[in-house]
Amino acid sequence: MNRIPNIFHYAKSELSQDAFLAWLCEWADNAHEGHTSGMHYAGRAFIGWLFESRGEPIPQYDSVEVKTQEAYIDVLVILTNSTGERRYILIEDKTYTSDYREQISGYLKELTKRYELPDTSQVLTVYFKSSLEPRKHDDHLRLYLGDIDSFLKSLDCDRIQSEIFNSWSAARRQAFAYHQRYLDMPLLEWGEDQWYGCFDRMAGLAQLIGTSPDYDYVPKADFIAFTMGWQPLPSSWYSYIQIVAVPGNVPRLTFRLMAPTGEVVPGHRVRSAYAALQMAAGSIGKNIAYPDKARGGGKSACFALLDEPFMSTQAGMFDESLMIDQLLTCQRML
Repeated sequence: MNRIPNIFHYAKSELSQDAFLAWLCEWADNAHEGHTSGMHYAGRAFIGWLFESRGEPIPQYDSVEVKTQEAYIDVLVILTNSTGERRYILIEDKTYTSDYREQISGYLKELTKRYELPDTSQVLTVYFKSSLEPRKHDDHLRLYLGDIDSFLKSLDCDRIQSEIFNSWSAARRQAFAYHQRYLDMPLLEWGEDQWYGCFDRMAGLAQLIGTSPDYDYVPKADFIAFTMGWQPLPSSWYSYIQIVAVPGNVPRLTFRLMAPTGEVVPGHRVRSAYAALQMAAGSIGKNIAYPDKARGGGKSACFALLDEPFMSTQAGMFDESLMIDQLLTCQRML
């Protein structure tokens, strides 16, 4: 059966998504309450979801004004009730890129100045990303592909008769479903989507809080990495764990040594780190191996590999409990 054409398989830019979000929010205006498409319901459900996700009550509002790229804000939504009171939603929209340092806070500062707001309490700041990314925790509401999928599942889809909305929803849910296929595929069949889906799940687990779980694509080495304990700007020597994933290959759980800023890892330090880890592993019955190409000379160096299964069953399927246990055990060994 041929796949039904979907414009959002092609309209993947942030500008395209800005337009969609602006269009969706505009439908929440009470002027569209009787429209047969059901988009008034969808628009108000979306705005309600934003406030509820932040743990705030949904404000009462009658009219909705939407602006794009005002003061460089991707989407600005202004909600006004019958007495003239306003609430603002500042949306920083991303598809495959990430926000940079204090980006949203800068927009918020400009918004409060431009609209002469006494403080920021009237503004809901939203980081909206329609792909996967390690979650940040700050003063802004941060929503990612998994959150979007949950929202779409919560809707009464029979009430929405809009090809635009349903096409966008289908594209988002399909993308998330691709990531989730790691649950029923052998590891050696995983592509990038499945590795990102697995690593995104692991990075959000409560059991790993305190270990600084993170994941990303490493362009120089061309692999997807899941790390625990990595620091971007080290002031002293430290060790961390990294899972190296290359689609189609057996993943490796590695132990790495990072040099302080301005230094490199010498070869003798790699060997001594392995010797110390070997003693720690032996004391609890774990097996590690020395990497074939272990050497110093760089900012970081792999000094050991876990030499036993750490995330898959004998049948080659993903085992979350095993992975959690192995990661925490290896963390304690460092």
